Parts: sequence; structure tokens; C-alpha cells
Amino acid sequence: MVIVGYFAAVAFVAVCWSSYSEEHPWRYLATIAMLTAIAVFVSWAKSDRPWR
Repeated sequence: MVIVGYFAAVAFVAVCWSSYSEEHPWRYLATIAMLTAIAVFVSWAKSDRPWR
């Protein structure tokens, strides 16, 4: 579910903010990076074993 939610959020950002990415590419990339960090954190917190 985390991956499905992540892909849905990235698709939403890509579709709705496509003009924003041309005007402010660093903010667009920061938004994608933030979504990625959230997905990694949730995956890490919900995993059964520690990551190496």
C-alpha cells in the first residue's frame, strides 16, 4: 500500500504541477524527494527486521 500511495502521489504531482516544474524545477524535485523520504520512512517503520 505504501508503494501504491507513493506512485499515486508522484503521479498527482506530475500531472497537476507540470507547469510548476518548468518554472521552479528545484521545488518540484524537493516535493518528489519529500514524498520519497516519507515512503522510505513508513516502509522502514513498518518492516519487521532492521535494515542494513
